Amino acid sequence: MNAFPAVVGQHIGKSFGDLTVVQGVNLRLPAGRILALLGPSGCGKTTLLRLLAGFETLDSGYIDIDNQRVADDRTHVPPERRRVGIVFQDYAIFPHLSVAQNVAFGLKRSAAAERVSHLLRLVGLDDLGDRMPHQLSGGQQQRVALARALGPAPAVLLMDEPFSNLDAALRLEMRREVRALLKGMGTTVVFVTHDQEEALFMGDEVAIMRAGRIEQVDTPEAVFHRPRTRFVAEFLGHTDFVAAQVQERQLLTSLGVLPQRLSLPADSLVEVAVRPDDVRLAVAADGNGYIASRHFLGIAYLYQIRLDDGSLVHSWQPHTINIPEGARVRAWLDPDETVTCFHDGQAVFLPD
Repeated sequence: MNAFPAVVGQHIGKSFGDLTVVQGVNLRLPAGRILALLGPSGCGKTTLLRLLAGFETLDSGYIDIDNQRVADDRTHVPPERRRVGIVFQDYAIFPHLSVAQNVAFGLKRSAAAERVSHLLRLVGLDDLGDRMPHQLSGGQQQRVALARALGPAPAVLLMDEPFSNLDAALRLEMRREVRALLKGMGTTVVFVTHDQEEALFMGDEVAIMRAGRIEQVDTPEAVFHRPRTRFVAEFLGHTDFVAAQVQERQLLTSLGVLPQRLSLPADSLVEVAVRPDDVRLAVAADGNGYIASRHFLGIAYLYQIRLDDGSLVHSWQPHTINIPEGARVRAWLDPDETVTCFHDGQAVFLPD
């Protein structure tokens, strides 16, 4: 494996007229790792991918790929010379060429036949080389696009929402297959998606983008369980927030007293991030709220609880727990569980 990162970007910036789309982005992606870029529509993730590919020019910063400078204030290496492979949302395979011809496109003729055969075998299409694209399913067309992108052995593979045109069941199947293939080949990947579940499944690391900036880059488990900003906590999962007052060795909340210390002065106010699987629930006439609504999801109910202080929280409960709307309930948090708190939008951690 290379001693240097496959992708390095520093202070990457891009504007279109008065609209700043990417600002101050730093990236460092080791070879063989998959980075999932996740964020709401318009956050800049696709523009960042296009900057890495060379389809857009930088306004500021620099980009290195495979230890070579490909973009800065004086340099713009064109896409075909960046050693990047690209898989688009719409596959972008040639309809007039066969599967094998699509995969061979751009390869040196002397080694194309052997390389094409190897790639088709890798993606499970070794018996479909003579087929035309219109004769393939959506999943098979996606594999053709992947094989063609991998053909020149790129240093980095860029994938822009590659599964979004597939139906839900096939999308899940393709995620598993493609991730296993890419990890087996040791391919370095930057993967753009707006689907949280997809990002958490595909990425060795997940970068959460907001308004052109990266809010947090970490492992899937860390960005989900230890978000550094309120935006990341709110964006990932179905997250509610309840107010809490800081005391010396505990937090006072509408969901009970939590024996947790924070590095803030006593009487400071914070917000506690609460997800539906955190909230315990029981019917109680003298409870602290009532069931505002409920949604049956098959294996579970999702209850919306209006607490007496006016805040709303949600609770996942087994399908066997059937509580009518309007019922008084007691909702609480497990006092043994460490919660994530936010002050002025930033996470507040336990004191050392």
